[in-house]
Amino acid sequence: MEIMRSGVLFRNPLPGHRAIIAYAPHVLSLGNREFLAEFRHGQAIYSPDGEIHQLRSLDNGNTWQHEGPVLDRNEDTSPHNYRAGHLTRLRDQRLVLKINRAAQPDPNRLYFNPDTGGLSHCETLYLTSLDDGHSWQPPVIANFPELPVGLEPAADGPVIELASGSWMQVIETWKSYDNDGPHCNWTYAVFSSDEGRTWTDPTDIANGTDHDRAYSHASFTTLPDGTMQCLLWTGNLAMDEFYDLHMVQSVDPNRRVWTKPLGTGIPGQTSALAVLPDARRAVAYSHRDNTDQPGIKLIVSDDGQHWDTSAPLVLWDAYGKEALGVPRTDSYPGAHDAIAYGAPQLIAIGDNELLASFWCTQSSDTHARYVRICE
Repeated sequence: MEIMRSGVLFRNPLPGHRAIIAYAPHVLSLGNREFLAEFRHGQAIYSPDGEIHQLRSLDNGNTWQHEGPVLDRNEDTSPHNYRAGHLTRLRDQRLVLKINRAAQPDPNRLYFNPDTGGLSHCETLYLTSLDDGHSWQPPVIANFPELPVGLEPAADGPVIELASGSWMQVIETWKSYDNDGPHCNWTYAVFSSDEGRTWTDPTDIANGTDHDRAYSHASFTTLPDGTMQCLLWTGNLAMDEFYDLHMVQSVDPNRRVWTKPLGTGIPGQTSALAVLPDARRAVAYSHRDNTDQPGIKLIVSDDGQHWDTSAPLVLWDAYGKEALGVPRTDSYPGAHDAIAYGAPQLIAIGDNELLASFWCTQSSDTHARYVRICE
């Protein structure tokens, strides 16, 4: 694979006048050379002014028009910090936009508790569009099953439509804001038969609480046989030691049974998995630790089980640009307050062609980029 073209999705047009970053982009192909993208727009990665903004390309991804915020924050009944937006195309051609947000009544309250590492309580919204994202219907607020006291559900990635027409949402657990106990991260799924209003059947995808493993930041792809494959950022429960990406695969069409997590040898954290038309798998991943070449990288596997990491394609060279200008701490999540790139996404867009998107920092400007990859 080689890079065919790369460029900017969005970056601050007036850096001398205001602070704006573009964080965690998610791109969807609409067909006919049109793409839609969502990203977090705000002053910083966790700043309380976060909104979900939208971009559109009508020329096969060569140029991108900024269409502005998806929701009007002035209509919120209370202030919210909007975190991430993920797109899905349903079989009936409607779009679904999943958005996570946290209540922010106090602008001085940090998104992560600096003393406990706990996460602010989040809501998940589902918006649908009948016209390819030119307008969005009022959001539905998800009602996820409750977790044990001290844990928060954090919806991870886009909603997935199953063959039955029901929806599947992947969730990872986080400590609640005031929970001063240990981290307890695992990944599970819930299911909805009423388009996101109610959710049932919590099903573990990767739970390592009995063997000191934390599984989070899942990335999924559907294989030609209808099963799903998933890569997970893997560490110990204390989140102070990280391992290679681990993989699981669904066993049944209802996604209620999953294989045990197995290491892949890929030295990644956040990642994105895509399947090519010939059934090969590609993964884009953030590589930070134990490397002389930090950045966003891509590798391809013939069978999705064996991965050669000896010569990855570098999509973003982060050497000298791997950290923001704040001290790095030893504890998680504070240890990641200083990261300057990550959250790659990856989609197949044609015969042996891929489009990757991610956020990164260059000359103190945190922005969103894309890379077109082909053979």
